[in-house]
Amino acid sequence: MSNKTNNLDSNTFDFEKENHYLKLTISALREKLEQIKFDQDGEIQCKNSELKNEIIQLQNTIKYLRDELEKSKIQNDHQIQLTLSNTENQNKQLKEAVISLREKLESAQIDYNTKMQQDISTSNDENSQLKETVNVLRDKLEQSQIDIEGKIQQSVSDSLGENKALKKTINSMRLQLEKIEFQRMGEIQKIEVNNQSQNKQLVETINQLRKELEGQSGKKRK
Repeated sequence: MSNKTNNLDSNTFDFEKENHYLKLTISALREKLEQIKFDQDGEIQCKNSELKNEIIQLQNTIKYLRDELEKSKIQNDHQIQLTLSNTENQNKQLKEAVISLREKLESAQIDYNTKMQQDISTSNDENSQLKETVNVLRDKLEQSQIDIEGKIQQSVSDSLGENKALKKTINSMRLQLEKIEFQRMGEIQKIEVNNQSQNKQLVETINQLRKELEGQSGKKRK
């Protein structure tokens, strides 16, 4: 009986000791938990403070970027308006240049046509005069030949010297006629060469104006 009582007291003592140890453990754990919670609250507050600072910085950055965006937008709008104004001025100048070149080209075409008509008229007049001159000379030559033949028939008995002189006269007149004809052909060729040269110059002028007009149109497209 005594042994049972001792065993029970021993067991009761151990239980109280263990219970006290558990209480101490719980108290230590509670303190540690409170310390952890305190540390976590501190960390949370620190994080919140950092987050608030970061949010404030981000808000300031956003405000700065928004202000810069507004400034950039205003500058871009101004630049676009300035570019459009310059483009309109350039287009206006190009249109005026095109109109001026077209008027010059039309004027040059009119001058060219007038010059051509004048040259053709002058050439025709000169050709007519040359033809008339040739006809007059041919008539004179024919009349001269008729006269010479009559004189030859009337002077059959004349000396050989007279016949030779008459032949020389005929040859001389023939040479003169050929010379006149050669001069006439030379004059006609000169007229044709002058007309071709003038036509070539006018064509080159028109081509140059056309190239300048096309160059202005190319710049405008760019």
